[in-house]
Amino acid sequence: RLLERMKEQTPASDTVVQKRKRKKDQENGEDGLRQKYFSRNVVMVVVVCMVAIVLNIWGYRRIIDSVRDTHDRFHILGISPEYGIHRSIAEMVKSQVKYVYVNQEDEFADEIAAKGEPVIIKNTSVVHWRAFSQWSTSATGYLSRSIEGRELKKVKRYTNSTFRYWHADHPLSSVPSILSSYSRETYKTEVMKTSDFFAEISKNPADRDGFIYFADQVHELGDNIANDLYPVDFFMFKGGNYSKEQAYKHRVTHIWMGPARASTHTHYDIGHNFYTQLRGRKRFLLFPPAASALLYLYPFLHPGAQQSQVDFENPDLTKFPLFAEIEKLNPVVSVLEEGDVLYLPPFWFHHVTALSPSFSISVWPRYSGTAKAHQMFRSKLPFKSNWPKDKLILAGAQYLKNIIENT
Repeated sequence: RLLERMKEQTPASDTVVQKRKRKKDQENGEDGLRQKYFSRNVVMVVVVCMVAIVLNIWGYRRIIDSVRDTHDRFHILGISPEYGIHRSIAEMVKSQVKYVYVNQEDEFADEIAAKGEPVIIKNTSVVHWRAFSQWSTSATGYLSRSIEGRELKKVKRYTNSTFRYWHADHPLSSVPSILSSYSRETYKTEVMKTSDFFAEISKNPADRDGFIYFADQVHELGDNIANDLYPVDFFMFKGGNYSKEQAYKHRVTHIWMGPARASTHTHYDIGHNFYTQLRGRKRFLLFPPAASALLYLYPFLHPGAQQSQVDFENPDLTKFPLFAEIEKLNPVVSVLEEGDVLYLPPFWFHHVTALSPSFSISVWPRYSGTAKAHQMFRSKLPFKSNWPKDKLILAGAQYLKNIIENT
């Protein structure tokens, strides 16, 4: 009876069974806590290791980039005898053109043009053009069949990889002394079937006989081609005295087609250029307007106007010593991929090289400065080259005065 009474008075928590259960629960709790801390520590160790790995890779890449900086820059520039730029010029380039992403619904031309600096524009509505999805270098493809008459009437053929402009309509193009002193790569203009043209620009450089290049206004190729480049209104902006509607109505749209390694010599444009890369890749080497004195430009009314006299394949620093200082003006490079749009402000110099068979479109909105420049180009010289020197000076001064006052 006493034992039963003692058993009744012992708390339930003190029973052997419950003690064992409590001890087990305690042990399980400690194990769970231990496991929790262990898991947390493992996660922290993994995170720390990943951060360390990333930092090490970043540091390694920085070392590699610093070691290979020159090599990579040459690779981007396509430096080789076939690509028309001397190695010393590539060493001057330290940075690339910036790029921006835009919303396809937004009007961005005003904001970009106002900054006055080159920029690569991505994510534009260009990707919705029929030209972007349908054009190719196939000799029997859509583009070859769609060009009016299936022929190209202004194909330029030349032996040198670098094409230089000759403006036969400029006032000084008829002056004998200029004709004899202006050294230019001669080329001939010919008519080619579209199938032959596309077949030739698709060949390997070693299999081609010289270089061919086509440049013309888009409307010259027929309505089918012009309609493939729609819309272009997002390139329009209020330029000078023209509204956006006038800029659109009087815009100039150019097409450029050529093979890999074909270059256009260093020059500037007067208008705002929205340069669109449709097929292939192109490299632009850019210099600011302040580089004009260092690039030794031909006179404005000269048939080689707007171009540098410096040969970028073999620069002659004895003849053009200031060119060696052009690195101080921070030239930049850009490589355009398909669908990219490069905005080129007026008077920015560019040397252009196709890194593969290439189709490009330039859209120049109507701009008051462009109209004035064209008016100057069309003006006739009010004197003859065989006049006495003093008479030529007076006539030339009056001629320039009239240009300045009237434009």
